[in-house]
Amino acid sequence: MDPFGLLAVGPIEKVGQLGEVTVRADAGPDWSALWELWWWSLQMSGAGGHGLLLDGPELLGGGGGGGGAATVSEISVNPPQRKSDFPCPPSEDEIINNPGFRAAIQRANEVARADQSRGFVEVGGWVLMDRRGNLRWQIKTPEARDTSTMVYGLGEPEKYIRGHGRREIVVADFHTHDNEIPNPDEIPIANARRVPGIWIYPSGRAERYGPKRGLFGRNLPRGCQ
Repeated sequence: MDPFGLLAVGPIEKVGQLGEVTVRADAGPDWSALWELWWWSLQMSGAGGHGLLLDGPELLGGGGGGGGAATVSEISVNPPQRKSDFPCPPSEDEIINNPGFRAAIQRANEVARADQSRGFVEVGGWVLMDRRGNLRWQIKTPEARDTSTMVYGLGEPEKYIRGHGRREIVVADFHTHDNEIPNPDEIPIANARRVPGIWIYPSGRAERYGPKRGLFGRNLPRGCQ
């Protein structure tokens, strides 16, 4: 019994990307090949693939008799592109207006002025997002090399944040300023990190620079602008 008329189909030869095959006519059926072709047809019909592109009518309606050579010139199934396992990150405005981040701004300014011997020491940190889209804020402990105009390490979160890139990922970084004058030189830095940067001033005002949104070291998920 051969309801699909596949007995006339010879061996399957795979070519190109996954899901692209050609079938050439040959003497006698190749059962393993027929099962493979049948499986691919089910996958395409169930997953909305491109379907079968036929060069001859025998394949799907020829009955079981010998007949001519049926040829499938191409079966094209576009493999799904791998999507990011993190959701679309928030924009810099959404971060700045978040009450939790406002509390982090206040705390960062307190830490920046806590070292009585050194005076103001610029303090920075990261906005982190988990796979469910939940946000948290982490302030980097000031290091001896940090100064009133420079905080080191913001571009290396993997050295400070356990599980970075697996459980959580940086969606923005921030740091304090001792005055209200922004530094345009930092915009290329933020562009290189591909996440928004946020200046924090003594008054508590926050000002964004760099990309509108981003995932540190990764492309944005599809559909996220």
